[in-house]
Amino acid sequence: MMRRLYPPFFAFFFLILWYGCIPPEEMDPGRIKRDFSDPAVRHVVDLADRQQADSLVPYLTSASPTLRYYALKGMAAIRDSTYLDQVAVLLDDPLPEIQSLAAYTLGLFGSPKAVRHLLLAFDNSDTVSARSPVNEWILEAIGRCGTQKELANLLAVTTYLPRDTPLVNGRSKAVYRFALRKITLPEGKKLML
Repeated sequence: MMRRLYPPFFAFFFLILWYGCIPPEEMDPGRIKRDFSDPAVRHVVDLADRQQADSLVPYLTSASPTLRYYALKGMAAIRDSTYLDQVAVLLDDPLPEIQSLAAYTLGLFGSPKAVRHLLLAFDNSDTVSARSPVNEWILEAIGRCGTQKELANLLAVTTYLPRDTPLVNGRSKAVYRFALRKITLPEGKKLML
């Protein structure tokens, strides 16, 4: 005897089949598209290539995450701390990839003024949150632009556990970045050993 299949089963099957046929970038419109066939992306990359930071600034607030991403990459290449405040706004971007790139860019600027923005963006509420990878980039960026005071504060943290990999990695990278700038403390050497 054959079982009769009900219409809800077919509707469910159809939805699964249809959903599986949608390219990932169309399922998530907030996703960054790495497609240089888009004329707008090529334009932003060209502005960055020509070191036209002023022309990149409007793209940092674009509705398109792709254009924000490439404008931010351009700012990272230009490394002009004049635009520190405009880049710092992207630490609150909805996409963690853009938040991480904003932290990286602020670190590349090398300005101690960036530290305030980085500390405000650091999320210390939950070590296993989705923000942990962003926090890793923030910690490393502080190592690129912070002072000995920030190094001392970073080394005073005792709550990072070995399983808090992004935070442990971020702190280690920060200590390394400080050392490259000849900013060291005995506690940092001990931590790294």
